[in-house]
Amino acid sequence: MQAMVNIIIGLILIFGTLFVEFIKLIQGLSKLGKKVIEKKNELLVPAIRRFWPRWLTPNRLTSVRIALAPIIFAMFFDYPEWRAWILVFFSIGMVTDFFDGLVAKALDMQSRLGIILDPIADKILVVPIFFFILRENTFLLFSLVGAECILIMTALLVIFLGKDSSSNHFGKWKFTFQVVAIFLFLIFGNSAWITSMLWISVGLAVFSIIGHLKVLKR
Repeated sequence: MQAMVNIIIGLILIFGTLFVEFIKLIQGLSKLGKKVIEKKNELLVPAIRRFWPRWLTPNRLTSVRIALAPIIFAMFFDYPEWRAWILVFFSIGMVTDFFDGLVAKALDMQSRLGIILDPIADKILVVPIFFFILRENTFLLFSLVGAECILIMTALLVIFLGKDSSSNHFGKWKFTFQVVAIFLFLIFGNSAWITSMLWISVGLAVFSIIGHLKVLKR
């Protein structure tokens, strides 16, 4: 009996320590995300202000991403062997995601419509691909899709109420893990690494949701 108690206490201590270290990792990722964004803005904003074509607005970039989503989905469904072309179109979508926020900031073209469309475009582009990656892992698929649905609802609620959630970098890290997983899938095929990265993205989505809920409570 005493041995069983000792085992339980040991397991509690181990998982408690792992949880504390995981929280520290999440906090570190949040700080790192802030530094990466600041450095990216510092390097690219001046060049965008000087060279960017003014007709290529942030909302048009976001619209390209939305338009690419059904094309990529149709190619996955009807022409899965065209993976190289899917990779090209997905890469174009990621380029628009990289630049739309930067251009909006650099050229003072930020709009309420753009703020709303950007996270929606991200979800429209990546979520359908998960149905192909995780067709044999329905538990992770529904966990991921469910987290994304809750996340987009809380994010839009924050936007509509005029709250500031710019300090919440968990969503950006979540999206980064998802995008890397998709690239790996398109280049190398499915693997345990991809599954692990998508599980991590679920955890980051939960932290992002918590961040939004904290903002809404203010």
